[in-house]
Amino acid sequence: MSSLQGIRAAWFIVLCALAGAAAPVSAESTGSRSSATIPLRSALKSLQDAGLNVVFSSTLIKPNYRVAPPPATGSLPARARALLAPFGLGLQQIGNDVWYVVRRTPAPAQQVVAALPAAEEAATEDTVEEVVVSVAREPASGPGGRRRLDRDELAATPAIGRDVLRAIAHRGGQAHVGLSARGHLRGGDTNEVLYLIDGIEVIEPFHMGDFHALFSAINPGLVEAVNVYQAGFPATFGSRLSGVIDMELAEPEKPMEGRVDLDFISAASHAQGTLGDARWLVSARRSTVDHLLASLEQDYGRPRFHDELVRLAWQGEEGDVSLGMLYGADELALEDGTAGETAFADYDNALAWIRGSRVLGPGVELRLAGSFTSVENERWGSLNDPANAVGKLWESRDFNVLSLRSAVRWETDERWSLDVGLEGQHQAGEFAVAVDSRYGPLGDPLQPVEHLLRDVRSDRQGTLLTGFVSLERKLNAAWTLELGARYDLQDLDPLHDNQFSPRLQLSYDRGGVWRAYLNAGRYAQHQNLYELQIDDGLVELNAPQIADQFSVGAQWQFGRWQLDAEAYWRDIASPWSRFENLYNRWVLLPELHADRIALAPERARTYGSEITLEHLTTDRLRWALAWSVARARERFGNVWRPRPWEQRQTLRASLDWRPGAWLIGLRATYHTGWPTTSRVTEPIRDFGRLYDTELADYFSLDVHAARRFELPASEVEVYFSLSNVTFAENVGGYRYEFESGRALADERLLLPAVPMLGLSWVW
Repeated sequence: MSSLQGIRAAWFIVLCALAGAAAPVSAESTGSRSSATIPLRSALKSLQDAGLNVVFSSTLIKPNYRVAPPPATGSLPARARALLAPFGLGLQQIGNDVWYVVRRTPAPAQQVVAALPAAEEAATEDTVEEVVVSVAREPASGPGGRRRLDRDELAATPAIGRDVLRAIAHRGGQAHVGLSARGHLRGGDTNEVLYLIDGIEVIEPFHMGDFHALFSAINPGLVEAVNVYQAGFPATFGSRLSGVIDMELAEPEKPMEGRVDLDFISAASHAQGTLGDARWLVSARRSTVDHLLASLEQDYGRPRFHDELVRLAWQGEEGDVSLGMLYGADELALEDGTAGETAFADYDNALAWIRGSRVLGPGVELRLAGSFTSVENERWGSLNDPANAVGKLWESRDFNVLSLRSAVRWETDERWSLDVGLEGQHQAGEFAVAVDSRYGPLGDPLQPVEHLLRDVRSDRQGTLLTGFVSLERKLNAAWTLELGARYDLQDLDPLHDNQFSPRLQLSYDRGGVWRAYLNAGRYAQHQNLYELQIDDGLVELNAPQIADQFSVGAQWQFGRWQLDAEAYWRDIASPWSRFENLYNRWVLLPELHADRIALAPERARTYGSEITLEHLTTDRLRWALAWSVARARERFGNVWRPRPWEQRQTLRASLDWRPGAWLIGLRATYHTGWPTTSRVTEPIRDFGRLYDTELADYFSLDVHAARRFELPASEVEVYFSLSNVTFAENVGGYRYEFESGRALADERLLLPAVPMLGLSWVW
């Protein structure tokens, strides 16, 4: 039995087990949970709806914390304190009308409590003790290079198919043109981002990954929040240079609940619930875009995909454990008739994981995690464009990755914490590619041969080992210092050195009114075996990329206003070599095209600044403006040239409006055009000749509107979104044709106006 077949069998067993557990559970069968209690999160949200501006972290409010419904009398802060006190939690006021949930004493192990009586509630309000607390929740915007998008903000963001990874592209620091769900974070390449779900790395986070990664592989309805780290991410996050995208899965609040979503991209459903001390989640999604494309006159092919996710979690007094499986598959048939290009693919990707924690003593916690990824990818196709190239391609990638991680967290008081851990990863794969391409006149000055024949196969395996340590120390009420380091060892390629990566973060918090932070450190990224560039004929890995990074920023909060400002700088030694299509990167089979060349920069550098102004006009209306200035450069010899995804100036505007049962979201994005290369007519002798001009500036106005309808035991939402409302003709590249010896450039446009109609049923 192959590794993928083994995972499929385990997947079937888990589905059968959870199908039996998915039936509604009576109050008597829920063990220690009383039918008279509700999750603490739900109780706090009811106070939010009543007007209390309270913010809290899922780290503090555990899913198993349950209380009696909030008392109906007393001030809103007093009611919240009454709910929080039995768990060693309290409230701290920040500014005029914002309250943070903070830890006051170690949380007890009890799981079911009743709200305090009214008399004790009043006493709690009058005798709140003064305590020193650590930051309980990082705000949605910073500081420290972290940005958080919760479910409400994700729901209001116009994104094709409500795709989570498309939604975060509207945040600052990303270079994006709307076509792909995969973006460039702060000038880095797309392969420099670490994707996590439930704390586990996802190696294949996209559907149609070799075809511009059009959609993420995660059902959007499962995601509670997304944390985006663009600078200063701790040493516990390793392996990537540019950033971390950490997706948190939704936690159930009822014994049985679920959701069904249907739109032009996909049909999805999931169910989740609680069963005593256990929580379960089952999800399935299938594409509908293939049916939509079948109704169009022009043949674009039949892209089909599906994904499933199962998670079972249990939390006890001394620890917790969760098991999960994510499976995705693509069957693609894509066609670009105007370019004579046809592509097919068959992808099977499976991820299984287990993670847990155990309290070893006062303030000491052991955390363990393991995952296994198995991928079987195959793609093939042809190009028939005589001016460009005529050829065919076949590629196969079969690999598996086994990862193990252990860490100990020591936190004896509120002033300091220490994380020490080890990671190990074994990779093995079989890779093969066959290319037969005969170039036309477009390739004369670019390609060393007229006819390219390539048949390459490689069978590789290797191990990565990492040790990390991170120390956080609260120096006083305002200053916090975090020191970290990683040491990465690998034998994927014995010629490449092991790497030591120290990191530092210093932050200052002036009572929530304003904050400032500084990040500095070294980041190392080894090239994984599954990133082998065998499709372009390489059988050796690149040396590790080493980046020295520095960022400094500040955040001010005054009333309902918030201002963020940040500047960053990154210098990359020995950046990876790569292959680029000079005239148009948005093609189906880039390896066949005559404009594809190898680039081996000697150094790369990114730097810039970002300013964001947000205003919460009312509890129902929020708007924001953001301006980014950025440079992404690389050096060839003595010449510095822009990287092809450099986005020099970016302006973003957003508005979220919630009038009653309506939700309106607007996003506008403008940025200068990405660099491109004028048609090359002579053999390239100097890479400084590349990217000598720019595409036209990019603009897109996107809108999302949704209307909720309350039913007796459920809720229905109908939504409509339109991307590129103004029908802007954004140019992504050029296709060249030759007539009478003259080259004629044909603009290749990015996304047109894309309407989306959808329906959600939540029960």
